[in-house]
Amino acid sequence: MHKTGRVLMTLAVGCLLSSFYYTCAAATSSSENSKNDNPCLSGNGCLPYNGTPSANMPGQTINQDPPALPPGAAGSNPVPLSANQKFHYYLGSAYGSKSFAFSLMGSGINQARDAVPEWGQGVEGYSKRFASVFTEKIVQESAYFGFVTLFHEDPRYYRLGQSGIAHRSLYAAEQVFIAHKDSGGTRFGYTNLIPAFGSSCISRQWRPDSYHNWGDYLTNFAILLGIDAAKNVLNEFWPDVRRMLHH
Repeated sequence: MHKTGRVLMTLAVGCLLSSFYYTCAAATSSSENSKNDNPCLSGNGCLPYNGTPSANMPGQTINQDPPALPPGAAGSNPVPLSANQKFHYYLGSAYGSKSFAFSLMGSGINQARDAVPEWGQGVEGYSKRFASVFTEKIVQESAYFGFVTLFHEDPRYYRLGQSGIAHRSLYAAEQVFIAHKDSGGTRFGYTNLIPAFGSSCISRQWRPDSYHNWGDYLTNFAILLGIDAAKNVLNEFWPDVRRMLHH
């Protein structure tokens, strides 16, 4: 019961954070929407270039390809998301079908590895592992949404879309450590690193006491960064793969 209470408390904190930042977002969204009449609700990122589609940017609809070229690149003119649009982006990232699918897959891997053997196997063991993975994702995304809203950053991933496989893969992985400002330009991505590390520590609190140590926190932190980097690489190349499959 004690560990169940920790899980419920974590979920409650995540919901409270989301509600707080959404309230702040709503207070400013009306003024921001007057500057940006073309909303972006895609969990994959949307067209931020004056609403004008190009060959690499098919249009601003849900679940379309992430836009090519990072903000500030030559020839780009990104339109920042309003706070309200960032909240919708957060909902898609935390609770969307992709998040659910990744949690199912991660739970299956943990089940096969018998991660946290104290949880056992079978349906009960898998349920505990899924709840752990999915809740950790919610905590991370909720904190990330709060940071990018407060510090006026763009949460979307921007594809490089050119320059070769190796260069694009390195670019995608590096985005874990880079934050794009709404005003243009970049800075060190502490707004991504802090939520990842925080969720790594929090998610260990509902595990047995033997997992409450800095070695386990740091190991899980590194795993989360690796997963984020892998997702960026997938976002970078998946539109190309999909086009090849359709030909």
